[in-house]
Amino acid sequence: MKKIYILTNFNAYLSAYSPIIVVGDQLKMFKKAGYEPVLIAAEGWDPPEDSIFSQVETKRIFPAHVYNEAKVDDVFHEEVEKLYQEINEILEDGSVVISHDLIFLPDYVKHNVACRRIADEKPGIQWLHWVHSATSPYSLIRERAMYGEKYSELLSSKFPNSMVVYPNSYSIPRVARNFGYETDEVAEVPHPTDLSVLWQLHPIVNRLIEQTDLLENDVIMVYPCRLDRGKNCEYNVRLAGAMKQIGLTAHLIFVDFHSTGGDKVTYREELKQLARELGIEYKVTFMSEVDESLQLESPKKIVADLYRLSNVMLMPSKSETYSLVAQEALADGALLILNHDFAPFRQVYGDNAIYRQVGGANISFDGQDGEITTNFSDIDEYMRGMAHNVNYYLKHDKVLKGKTWVRQERNPDYIFRNYLEPLLYRQREQ
Repeated sequence: MKKIYILTNFNAYLSAYSPIIVVGDQLKMFKKAGYEPVLIAAEGWDPPEDSIFSQVETKRIFPAHVYNEAKVDDVFHEEVEKLYQEINEILEDGSVVISHDLIFLPDYVKHNVACRRIADEKPGIQWLHWVHSATSPYSLIRERAMYGEKYSELLSSKFPNSMVVYPNSYSIPRVARNFGYETDEVAEVPHPTDLSVLWQLHPIVNRLIEQTDLLENDVIMVYPCRLDRGKNCEYNVRLAGAMKQIGLTAHLIFVDFHSTGGDKVTYREELKQLARELGIEYKVTFMSEVDESLQLESPKKIVADLYRLSNVMLMPSKSETYSLVAQEALADGALLILNHDFAPFRQVYGDNAIYRQVGGANISFDGQDGEITTNFSDIDEYMRGMAHNVNYYLKHDKVLKGKTWVRQERNPDYIFRNYLEPLLYRQREQ
């Protein structure tokens, strides 16, 4: 496993400063994957104790005078030499150095010059230069010329043993030209969105994410309910199974409060058995088993967080007065599927949901006391039809599609596996 250094000139912690956010995400990704990244920052860097920055080894270097404009000050040569000595002592040959705007911003120019010398002397180091801005080539040329003949040519040349990293592939030809690289020496690494940070997810929800492949699923369904048989929970299990049959991955989460005894326990075991028969037992989660504190009740925060992660809500209950949980799921952007047999749903939710016959009702269609029973000649085929319907909405409703895409393909684990980590070994393979 390669040694990873992340080189910055950070000297003060600003939680809203985007490069600090990006570096924090990278440190988390490397730590989770088993690496032990080393952060290089300027003396004076003092991050909060509860941040990722305080959980990694940090090397502090000389705080050189930096400027937002191109400038060679009176201590330029002296400070370049001091930075060279300190950074060179830290970096191991054969390691990977990730920089942020090192080859771009004027306030990194002293570090840039010092590191080019190190790159020449230690060719085994692989440099990955993140560029966070889209400056025009004219501005770059003008700025570099302001460093005088001694440095302008150096700064205009390609940095040794390096690649440039940019967050979108569309700009690769332009970025390559502006920084003197070939297009295959510029790589795309999109910025991840860590939903656990963005939404400040409950620790129990974060634990569920860590212990499962929850974020990677095409569909996440959440059903908060007591395990009464009138809730028709088996239809949720069957829909998750049908999704597997048509090539979708689905994770079903029951927030099963007040279900610790009697027939509720029997019902839970029956639902698990059905999941086993459908080959999805590892895709059905009962929150009462994730944490024993949830056996009697669940904090509203947990339910709300799970709704935010979900994109489909099936409410097959045959006995409700309103279904507040369906309304809450709808508020968080889930595709809402309601029991067609239960007529009050159609009055309450109108055309804000789709309706399917799942489970009958304890009230007749005329609104009076009665019972509606729905029988299926082939329930598996019926549920596959519903799964295809869900798949259609996931692919054609831009809100659902976008929400699912961010969760699946812009989470930190996905970005690390598919974009970032492969770069660590790309140079060696070439």
